[in-house]
Amino acid sequence: MTRVDREIINKLLSEAREALDEIRELFLRKILESL
Repeated sequence: MTRVDREIINKLLSEAREALDEIRELFLRKILESL
């Protein structure tokens, strides 16, 4: 695996992590609203 490959993978991972945080936030808000 080259250095460029690793940089691309790290970038994708950090973007995926941010997306998951947003999804989790939306999900929790939906649950709280339905209580």
